[in-house]
Amino acid sequence: MIKIILTIILSFSLLQGCSSKEVLSYLCKVDGKKAKEEKYQSIEKNLSRDIYLFVVNNDLYLDYNFKKIYSKYKEMNSNYLKLKVIDRLSATQGFDNGIVHNENFEDNYHQMSTLEVRTTGQGPNTNYYVSDNFVPFDENIHKNIYQSISDQIFLINSKALDKSSFDNFIENFLTKGRCQGGDQYGKVITEKNFNGVHIILESELEWFVGKGQVNSFAYTVYYTKMTDKIYEKSLYY
Repeated sequence: MIKIILTIILSFSLLQGCSSKEVLSYLCKVDGKKAKEEKYQSIEKNLSRDIYLFVVNNDLYLDYNFKKIYSKYKEMNSNYLKLKVIDRLSATQGFDNGIVHNENFEDNYHQMSTLEVRTTGQGPNTNYYVSDNFVPFDENIHKNIYQSISDQIFLINSKALDKSSFDNFIENFLTKGRCQGGDQYGKVITEKNFNGVHIILESELEWFVGKGQVNSFAYTVYYTKMTDKIYEKSLYY
């Protein structure tokens, strides 16, 4: 999903001619030298991460109540957050692809999220959530990531995040990507349990230093049931 949207973003950004800013350089003394210089090739071998298998193998399903999440989404009336659900929607509720209709939504490829309900098909209520997100790569990056995830948590869980704890979680994610670089797959991953939900932040290394002329930051969030299992260390054949 992110790759598809990136193509659209690039078309807009090339016209604008904007250059990447050193927004996160304050996080580490080396000014992201490692993140800038290291190059990773795409590794498509027999071993990789798989959020689907991580959920299935560890029984990490979350509740999904269509009426409840639909009501909350209509109440939110967000101008940047799309919601994609499993249920077939009527013409007044959404489109054929499951995206709930929202007249307030505006296409803004520098700040946009899509929260998707997924099912593993292992039986009833075998669901988890995935979101693809873009926020501006500027001084408000931390605040915007916090806001987008807080809105998504409102839809799927209702319990508010502890601000101090989640602020640290986001800061660790940004610091890890900016200062330590990615793993052998070129990924940066941070994860932690919050209020019964396991939240996983994932992004590619290059987004932390500005990806070409795109003045945006892209990341994915996975939501599963609380667990002591670690997605970052879960590799599958």
